[in-house]
Amino acid sequence: MRRRLATVAAAALTVALLVPVASVSAASTIYVHPGQSIQAAINRAPSGALISVERGTYKGNLDVTRSVRLVGHHAVIVPATKPTPNACLALVGGLGVGICVHGTFNSDGSIAKSISNVSVEGLTVRNFSGFGIIAAGVNGFRAARVVTAHNGAMGMLVSSASRVSLLYNRSYGNDADGIQVDGSPANAVIVGNASYSNLGAGILFVDSKGGRIELNSTYGNCAGIVVVATGTPGRSGAGDVSVRLNQVTANNRPCPAMPDNGVPAYGGVGIALMGAQNTVVALNDVRDNVEQTGGGITGGGIVLLDAAIFGAGAPTGNSVRLNSLSGNTPNDIYSDGTGTANTVSGNTCANSNVAGAC
Repeated sequence: MRRRLATVAAAALTVALLVPVASVSAASTIYVHPGQSIQAAINRAPSGALISVERGTYKGNLDVTRSVRLVGHHAVIVPATKPTPNACLALVGGLGVGICVHGTFNSDGSIAKSISNVSVEGLTVRNFSGFGIIAAGVNGFRAARVVTAHNGAMGMLVSSASRVSLLYNRSYGNDADGIQVDGSPANAVIVGNASYSNLGAGILFVDSKGGRIELNSTYGNCAGIVVVATGTPGRSGAGDVSVRLNQVTANNRPCPAMPDNGVPAYGGVGIALMGAQNTVVALNDVRDNVEQTGGGITGGGIVLLDAAIFGAGAPTGNSVRLNSLSGNTPNDIYSDGTGTANTVSGNTCANSNVAGAC
């Protein structure tokens, strides 16, 4: 299984690197060197410009409200003594946000108008008091080879966005989810990422539909990969996504409850489908995920659960097949028995409460 995953990952990386990006003329390329301001370059960049950030450490948070391609070359972004006010800081109660990519917000925080085609590549964003990166209200958001580390909330949050591509990023040591895609209904591609040692899920796909979560590595989180519906009014649930060829190992951190968000304590969850619909979980390597004491979400390898605690429904129409599981406790595969048209078959595993699962 590991050798197969490595071979497929190498092939996928080659393909991803060959995908063309929009051509950028020399006249629309802006270079930023240490001691210069990345934000000043963003502010003067024409739509579609390439901003090349050269090797070095840059202090300050960034605000992106137009189409640009922001590319770092061993460039690191860390907090300044005092953050520059922007829309993201207002949304998250003044917590630091390393890079804020956003459209126009209504007074209630919903998106009034989206922006298009923003790419963030090759940057390290670390040590912010809140989020590493927020992208909200973006039609065409791409993050590739980005590192988000040791931030006080999520590493990367993509919300109310479409045409999302998250490719070969690393997110670790954050105090919430490593990577979260929220309320984004248009075929997200989440491929080749490593998300580990976060106080939350490695990859959380919430109230989003369509796309691929493939060839990722998640370990040392409270949960590896979670597809979950919350029953939030105006949202159409979660699912229609392929979860394949991921390595999900020892996600055994205990996460405390978050009463304000209705999230119970949990830990030791490998892959969870909570109220998910029409999702395929196949060819994953899921090992050594051990349910933590006192959790309010069933742990183990692969779990299919009702999302009533979040105000949503039961899992329906999902397929769990051809996965390799071992060392997961209390079960390699578990279903709470709710939902309809879920099929579980052909997996390599030792224990399950679902007949024919192994």
